[in-house]
Amino acid sequence: MKLLCALTTDQQKYETIGFYRNEVNGNDDKIYLLEEVNCYKAAAPNHSTQTTRIEADWWHQLDSIQYTNNPCKNGATCFNLQDSYHCECKQGFSGVNCEKDINECEAEPCKNGATCVDLVGDYHCHCVSGFNGANCEKVPKLTTLSPPVTTQPLVIGATKIMKLLFAVLVTLMIRDIFVTVEGSSIKVEIRSEGCNDPDKTPNTCGKAYIKVNDVEHAKQRRGHNVVVVDAVIGIVEDSVVYDTHGNTDAGNQLKGFLNAISGDKIVLVAVQDEGSRFSKDASDALTRMGGYDLDSLDYRGSYALVGHPGEQKPSYVKQVQSKSGQGPSIISMTIPLTESLTDELNNECEADTV
Repeated sequence: MKLLCALTTDQQKYETIGFYRNEVNGNDDKIYLLEEVNCYKAAAPNHSTQTTRIEADWWHQLDSIQYTNNPCKNGATCFNLQDSYHCECKQGFSGVNCEKDINECEAEPCKNGATCVDLVGDYHCHCVSGFNGANCEKVPKLTTLSPPVTTQPLVIGATKIMKLLFAVLVTLMIRDIFVTVEGSSIKVEIRSEGCNDPDKTPNTCGKAYIKVNDVEHAKQRRGHNVVVVDAVIGIVEDSVVYDTHGNTDAGNQLKGFLNAISGDKIVLVAVQDEGSRFSKDASDALTRMGGYDLDSLDYRGSYALVGHPGEQKPSYVKQVQSKSGQGPSIISMTIPLTESLTDELNNECEADTV
């Protein structure tokens, strides 16, 4: 390959875009590929100092010139070979140039009836109620059911005992209602900041905050941040983010995740920085959660949602969105948890106390 280099007066340097050569160094000369920030030693090229434009023949000295146009995709590492190259793929990708996304869900990694959602280079398990963990393999610890405090003897007839034993048996068999609720409500705080909002977090292009009982659960990355809470027992089951500004497939991924949510769940959404560019594909899924007027989401606007997947929406479902520079969009509320069978059991015990 022929490179035309411009001659300068400073130490007789020969320069061209992307390379730097210092004639003083002779055979110890180094060539810098600026795009890769890698340094390669090479012998001095053929050149003539008779004119102010110098023709240098680097091709036989530097086979790794191909690095300036990296053929490896999806963050893969490119290794130079003689007259060829090799791409070392990141986990979740395959192919000669690591251009193929592996469907991790084919290996069925999700446990206990969870739904697997395939992502680019990754996967996500959407757990059923009563399970959590990366693959929904964990079961929350049971909370001890404390008997009511009374100063009088507890007298329960045989019929009542059988009724209580049956209630306990049913409680243990139905996994999504078998954990005693500690407290009857949760505190939710959502704050969505667009990049142009005047009151955004300093030295950032906006942040997404999704707090449950004062604990931050948002991934806090650009796009749609989503947190899913079990509406019966109040535990956070999932926290994901989809870059609906920079990833062309993020809208479809967000749609797939939201459509996999079922049952009694509280769905919390906050957009960080910008999320309108590729969110159109997820509009119907957000509408299913209680969102509305989604076509008016402004570029670098802010968006916050407390949603629910059920057809009958609870009274706490709420959406706030603002135009660019007019946010942040904020939702703060206390949400009552759905009454579970264990609550009824507690009430039954109190009613049977003599």
